[in-house]
Amino acid sequence: MRDLAGRHQALASSHAHGTRHVDWEKTYAGRNRGNDPRTNGNPSAEEKQNLQKRYKEWQSLPPEKKELLRRRMDQYRSMPPDERKLYEERHRQWRQLPPEERRRIENNLKRWEELTPAERDAIRKRFGK
Repeated sequence: MRDLAGRHQALASSHAHGTRHVDWEKTYAGRNRGNDPRTNGNPSAEEKQNLQKRYKEWQSLPPEKKELLRRRMDQYRSMPPDERKLYEERHRQWRQLPPEERRRIENNLKRWEELTPAERDAIRKRFGK
C-alpha cells in the first residue's frame, strides 16, 4: 500500500510542477495489473482513458473520502475468497439496478442514518429484525 501511496504522491508532485505526462504502461503494471491475462500487460486506449479518469476523480476527492475508500479497499483485500465473491455479486446486482431505483435506495439509507438510535430500534422491533 505504501508503494501505491508513494506512486500517487509522485504523480501528484509531477502534476503540481506542471509536468503532466504519466507513463500509463508503467503505472498500469505498477498496480499489479500488468500480469492481468485480460490485457497481457498492454492496456487498450480505452483502459488508459478509464485509468486517467479514475485517477483524476481520486485526486479531486477530499482527504476524508480518500481515507474511507482506502479502508474499504483494505477490508476488501482482507476478505476470504468466498466472502469477496459474494461482495462482488452484490455489487454487480447493485450496478444492474435502474438509476432511479438506486437513488430511491440511497435516499432511504440517508433517512435511516438521520434517525436516532432509539428510532432505529423502534423500527427494528416493529418489523421483527
